[in-house]
Amino acid sequence: MMILFSLLAPLIFSLLSMLEICIFLLFLFFPVFMKFLSLQPSIQMPFHQTLEDSLSLSLQILTIILMIFCLLASTHNLSNTFLFYSLMSLLLLILLAAFSMNSILMFYVMFEVSLLPMSMMIMGWGYQPERLPASLAMMLYTMMASLPFLFIIIVADKFWLSGLIIFNFWFPIQSFYWHFISFLIMIGFLVKFPMFLVHLWLPKAHVEAPVVGSMILAAILLKLGGYGIWRLSFLWAHSKITEVLQIISLVGGSLVSFLCLRQLDLKVLIAYSSVAHMSIAIMCILQISKSSSYASLLVMLTHGISSSAMFAGANEIYKLNHSRNMLLSTGILSESPKIALFWFFCCLANMAAPPSMNLIAEIWSISMMWGFSIINSLNFMVISFLAAAYSLWLYSAPFQGQKSNLILLFSPLPMKANFLFLIHIVFFIELILIF
Repeated sequence: MMILFSLLAPLIFSLLSMLEICIFLLFLFFPVFMKFLSLQPSIQMPFHQTLEDSLSLSLQILTIILMIFCLLASTHNLSNTFLFYSLMSLLLLILLAAFSMNSILMFYVMFEVSLLPMSMMIMGWGYQPERLPASLAMMLYTMMASLPFLFIIIVADKFWLSGLIIFNFWFPIQSFYWHFISFLIMIGFLVKFPMFLVHLWLPKAHVEAPVVGSMILAAILLKLGGYGIWRLSFLWAHSKITEVLQIISLVGGSLVSFLCLRQLDLKVLIAYSSVAHMSIAIMCILQISKSSSYASLLVMLTHGISSSAMFAGANEIYKLNHSRNMLLSTGILSESPKIALFWFFCCLANMAAPPSMNLIAEIWSISMMWGFSIINSLNFMVISFLAAAYSLWLYSAPFQGQKSNLILLFSPLPMKANFLFLIHIVFFIELILIF
């Protein structure tokens, strides 16, 4: 059924009204998403079984909801509509398959194949001539980092002669080499997440990608790294390398947050803020406990919604003056109060202020870190404080002040953009009501 849907979806999306399709899919999956978040894990079920079920289901539903957002955001000046929707349908099928695979080898295949539609989106519908090197850098950076993981999968598969090994395998190695092997496996996921020091491909990919590519990349594709680390957490549950990676991720998140304060490019600032927020998710995942794992899942889900909203809002700001420089995009509040209100909610979610669900996610995360390490908790406080600082800068710079001369003619927002803003705000508010 998924294959049939992926074949028919481009034709359906091209012929029917985007707004009608999105409203139907939203009302179809929104109650399921709300019902899932309201469920508490069963104590009688084994830890890994409960964790894997909730992780896979939540990320699959998030993928479908994000594709609904992308349908609303992708109806502006597309050169080849059928090909674009074909890539979106293919990417949807690949991501749903990746989040439901039980085979490590098949998960690796889907993990890498998901880069192809995204690279084609960047190359075909990117904004600047540098989109070709940006897409190639994204592919080569992530694929080269995951090649040791593929080699270890092949060696393990030959050792057991079991065909496609599943996620509950175990290497018969308990020595110094075990720490090195676990690091080689983890580095491919950390690059995809991405962690500080291996994040340089992300800002370039976001700058060159269209708005739909940025939404999918920040909200879904980055979560593949967290999904892989989570599903293979038993491999490094007793490895000392996790403590080093936790410190690097949080210190790197603090440094990236300082870097956000001096950014003028709107999309680059949002991309670096994603790296800072994902450092919190990395810290929680690597603690290898039930409560911290659910905290990391909540961080990833809330970041998926908020990052999608911020890139959608950044696209509307870009349409006003055709510039991403925040110093050249001043005075938008007097021209478009709707965009200003939506951007205000985006900045609230980015700084984890009520009524966004990001507040609950960060409170849960810092409670996990405080019991683990006080130093890491202080780094987390720095990240939270700087997130509020650059979020205020992110809101005030484009909307306050005198109207920019680049804004010559303002046209009212179309109905699809209004509906896209509305459903993002609904998710911001409704998610916190569940808890």
